[in-house]
Amino acid sequence: MPEIDVLTQVLPPIGAAAAAYGAAVLTKAEDAAATETVRLGQRLLARIRHRGASADGVQRAVLTLATADADELADARAALRLELRRLLASDQELRDDLAASLPPATSSSSASSVGDRNIVVGGDNTGIATVGDGNINIQSR
Repeated sequence: MPEIDVLTQVLPPIGAAAAAYGAAVLTKAEDAAATETVRLGQRLLARIRHRGASADGVQRAVLTLATADADELADARAALRLELRRLLASDQELRDDLAASLPPATSSSSASSVGDRNIVVGGDNTGIATVGDGNINIQSR
């Protein structure tokens, strides 16, 4: 599905913009101190907002993510991902517009994590990945 390719590229900067600016991300003008990722997220959101009512779900999900506490972050990101996926699946023109707005993909991959006890897999993982205290993992072959 082509919308998934665009989705995986637009979700991180939109999430970064929401995290950096909270609910103001939907209206905040570019800030000189903002990182390029946050500015990209703002530009992508501006394009999405111009879709009118069809983008209402994305806007609600951004606001939810922007105000989520630590316990709600994963669910809020998942809700944003779902709303973006729905919108991109139904709007080829927007998908093409957003794809054209993204920087060219690089051949190297990187992964990063924010917070304590997070697991980052930069490629494929075929083994056990566990976070927490006192875990016992048994893998049978």
